[in-house]
Amino acid sequence: MTTLEGINLMLTEMRLAPVLALDTGQTSDAGEAESILDRERIRILERGWAQNTDPAVEVYPPTDSIAFTVGTGPGAAYSFLVGESVGESVSGAKGIVQAVVGSTIFLANRGTVAFTGGQTLTGSASGATRAGSARTALTDGFLRVGTDWITVRQSSDEPLRITPRGGRLFNDADRTFVFTGLVKLTLAQTISFDQLSNKLARYIAIEAAMAFQRYKKGSISNEATITDNRDKARMEAEDEDSDLRRFNSHETAEARAMRGNRSRRAGYSNLEEERGY
Repeated sequence: MTTLEGINLMLTEMRLAPVLALDTGQTSDAGEAESILDRERIRILERGWAQNTDPAVEVYPPTDSIAFTVGTGPGAAYSFLVGESVGESVSGAKGIVQAVVGSTIFLANRGTVAFTGGQTLTGSASGATRAGSARTALTDGFLRVGTDWITVRQSSDEPLRITPRGGRLFNDADRTFVFTGLVKLTLAQTISFDQLSNKLARYIAIEAAMAFQRYKKGSISNEATITDNRDKARMEAEDEDSDLRRFNSHETAEARAMRGNRSRRAGYSNLEEERGY
């Protein structure tokens, strides 16, 4: 689903006429709808869906930061991804992306060739192509939090206690911002609306329509209809999310506690069944 299709879904839910083009940053219905859609997209993605969450991101203190400009090519519209390999065109240097903050990429050089800057950078997974400019060597041991990191948690097997603070990760173990080796994180990142599955995009768009209806229009005459559509879209998105995770939501501890032990024989208590009565 494109951003324009998402905006038109919002407008349709609100019984407004669809539009033929985006009106980004303007005060028209389409322009304001786009702003709210973007806000709701980030808010809902903060939950961490299978589509935007990597449960095993390995990050190291970066050794290099390189400023970049928007380049050309098939990957020009996409951002570098945390954890992907990035190569420098002439030097052949390769590094792993640790964070992207604004127009600066932070890299951990995992090879023997040093980055030089002033060359083209290409991401192996994202396909992003950027013209790199200045390069700065880093020795501070800080782990930067990228501007697209919206949820950061430790992986279950990570012994350190880590929290995001002021654009960096804080090492609770020794009360500093300094790290000396590998850290494993569960990381949820923002992804653009048109990269979402149709079901998740539809849920976000209808949620945004409700927000627009309540807070921008001041009219809730058809809120019940929007609410019903929102709830259906959310269920479909959550079912899809469970499928993507290969996860049975009916077999969690919480679900079993709510429904009781359905496997025991009718008419017998747990104690009676355990004793073989």
